[in-house]
Amino acid sequence: IKSYILRGNEEKAQLTLYDGYAPSFAQAKSVKLREASALPIHPSQALTAALGALQGVGGKPYRVVIETLSSLARPENERELVEFFRNLVFMGQELNGLHLVSIVKGLHSPAFETQLRHLAGGVIEFGAERKGFGIYNYLVVSKLLNVKDPTRILLWKETEKGLWLESTK
Repeated sequence: IKSYILRGNEEKAQLTLYDGYAPSFAQAKSVKLREASALPIHPSQALTAALGALQGVGGKPYRVVIETLSSLARPENERELVEFFRNLVFMGQELNGLHLVSIVKGLHSPAFETQLRHLAGGVIEFGAERKGFGIYNYLVVSKLLNVKDPTRILLWKETEKGLWLESTK
């Protein structure tokens, strides 16, 4: 990731990693995190630090990946997380950013999941179901802005070349 170069203008990308997960288990002693120059940040400060960093981006296109919002969630702070997500969505629209946020299904209240779905520009779910002696991996696209009929359920397999989708849609 550190050696990633933007295509076209050959300008090195700026990358900042925030780790709000490891500090919740005392001190982050992971060698991989130190080598990746990840900044350990207490979960209670993670949301405000992320929004503060984004405000300094300006008009440049940017990408934000939040590996999982679920690691910061507790029953008493779901409202705070929804507000964070709402601000993230509005910032993305205003600053031409792209945000990818994941949550773990079933860890949150149905109301919380529904609020995030409502605010998101797209919703993609990955899952697996056991039938007989086989396991079927599926991908559900239930929302994509500006797409007439986005709802699709697709079976997929992992191959050496990447994901193979059962459908060409």
